[in-house]
Amino acid sequence: MRVTLLEDLVDPLMRRLLDGHLDAVISPWPTDMPEEAAGRLEHVVLHDVALVVVCAAEHPLAGEAVVDWKQLQSGPWILPGPTSLVRRSVDNAFLNAGLVPPTILIESQNPYTNLQLVVKGMGLSAVPDTTLGSLETSLGIRLPLAKLNVRPNSAQGKIVVH
Repeated sequence: MRVTLLEDLVDPLMRRLLDGHLDAVISPWPTDMPEEAAGRLEHVVLHDVALVVVCAAEHPLAGEAVVDWKQLQSGPWILPGPTSLVRRSVDNAFLNAGLVPPTILIESQNPYTNLQLVVKGMGLSAVPDTTLGSLETSLGIRLPLAKLNVRPNSAQGKIVVH
């Protein structure tokens, strides 16, 4: 047996899986997966992933007990491109709160780069909680970030914003 790991965005990986070019994909389940395509796949939940909104420790919102999506709308935001699940989840959270998704100041696919930009005070971001956890547990790195308690919780699917 031989295993080759291929890293990419979820959409291209799912297309390759459905086209028969991959045997399996380990990723978040796309909330917008067409029923016909979903019916051809076996979906096994390995664990839940929460999306965490973060800001620099000195950001004005860092001291707030609770913030709402309206407070976050003006950003500035540092997020992956519009086809990423993180970006779609953030956009949907704003839409579900009756707001227009924010304009993105910096678009970057790499969550670790995004966190470093947040630490430098360049904006807000959202990352999977597992990304923050892996920095702390595997690498022993604790970034000077504030996790924002955002309410109402209006993200859809397995990714939950808290």
